[in-house]
Amino acid sequence: MRMLVRSALIAAGLTVVSAGAVSAQMSDTMKFTTTFPFMVGHQTMPAGSYTVKPLELEHSCMEISNGHTAVLLLTERDVPKDPPKQDEVIFTKQGDTYVLREIWDASNVTGAEAVEPRPAPAKHADRK
Repeated sequence: MRMLVRSALIAAGLTVVSAGAVSAQMSDTMKFTTTFPFMVGHQTMPAGSYTVKPLELEHSCMEISNGHTAVLLLTERDVPKDPPKQDEVIFTKQGDTYVLREIWDASNVTGAEAVEPRPAPAKHADRK
């Protein structure tokens, strides 16, 4: 639980820093389904159906949820070279892992690109 709260606070802090540049992003909930597990930040999400929605007060932070697990994704606004004909979720492959990179909202002709997460802190063994 502490890890979830700490992650949310870090995401909120990063959101404040980048709020000015990302004012016009997705405003509606979007749905997608994958047949493969994927990473969002440092969290692995299983294959399945998901919803993506911006947080109410800060649209640069998206919530990705499968109804059981939810994770926050810090994003930056992106404008497509060619307007998307339909909503899209784009993944990149790093080794054997798919990583969520972009979300495109066809109705608003806007997109959001995932901000690279910082490396996870190293876990230290308790000293006695």
